[in-house]
Amino acid sequence: MCLDGPSYRFGLPVENFAVGLLPKASEQIAAVSWDWGPGHGRTDEYYLIQADDGWQLWLVDPSCPDTTTAAVAISTVPYTSLTEAASDMLRRYWQWSESDGLDRFSTIDKATLIDAGELERLADRVWGPVSATVA
Repeated sequence: MCLDGPSYRFGLPVENFAVGLLPKASEQIAAVSWDWGPGHGRTDEYYLIQADDGWQLWLVDPSCPDTTTAAVAISTVPYTSLTEAASDMLRRYWQWSESDGLDRFSTIDKATLIDAGELERLADRVWGPVSATVA
C-alpha cells in the first residue's frame, strides 16, 4: 500500500496536507507493523518535524519503491517538547486510523523518540490493553 494523498489527510483541509520526500530536519518517532496473515501486512514509520507554521507528523511507507511520504497531521498546538508533540500527534493519528477500521499494531519495530513502553500506553488508550511484540 503506497501512500496516496487523499486517504491520509487525517481530516485536514487539502491545503494543510503534503505529499513528498521526508524533510531532512525530521526526528524518527517509531516504526510499527501489522501482520494480518501470510503476505498481508503493513509497516508504518513515523517522523516529526517542527515547521515554521507548527508541528507535522509524517508517515513513511517503507514498502513503496519511490519512498513517497505524507504529512498526515499538522498541528499548531504549542507543545513544550518533541516527545510531547510526538506522543499527542501519534495518538491522535492512531485514533483517526482506528475510527477508519485499523486495528492495533502487532509489532513495535523501532522505538526512537518515544520508547516502547510509551508506545504501548498510547496504543492502550486507542485500542485497549493488549501487548505487542517488541522486535
